[in-house]
Amino acid sequence: DANLELGIRTSGGYNPIFLKKPWALRRLPMENYFRVMAVQGFLMPRDPGPQKGFKVVPLPGAFLLVPLDPVGMVTAPGELASLPDETFRIGALSSPDFDPRVRAVFEGPLPPGLPPSQKGAAAFSYERTRDEMDRQDYRVTLGRQNLVVFSEVNFPGWTASIDGKPASILTADQAMRALVVPPGDHQ
Repeated sequence: DANLELGIRTSGGYNPIFLKKPWALRRLPMENYFRVMAVQGFLMPRDPGPQKGFKVVPLPGAFLLVPLDPVGMVTAPGELASLPDETFRIGALSSPDFDPRVRAVFEGPLPPGLPPSQKGAAAFSYERTRDEMDRQDYRVTLGRQNLVVFSEVNFPGWTASIDGKPASILTADQAMRALVVPPGDHQ
């Protein structure tokens, strides 16, 4: 429970419990896993040698792998795909060209009101304004209505709101929380 006490987020979030769907993400290639989970660094006890897509930083007693192209905690992908079979979802997430900033993969139907593909990336920015084990607040600015994916495991019991009004939480990329957010600046 040290990660909870110290406020350290692991790849499973702050929760040390692993559910089946997020656990399946561990089958992804390391670079893809880092992207989906928005991992900003990974400590190893021994020098792993050169790693594609990572810079290896020697530290006293450890080595830090830092992604060369890190993905932020929040993304606004313009392409959406529905893949009901878990094998196909994990396959899509494992593809060398998968980038959660560009594409989101769903188990069920696509979110209503969003086309499967929108031209170009949405004008998008975010700021995390609060980050606690049981509450996270973000300010999100979008140029158009878009799916917004939070690199946090969608554990049962989470609720969401947009500007204080209840919002439905979707699950994208096998286990991540996602919301459909209207254009503009929102909390």
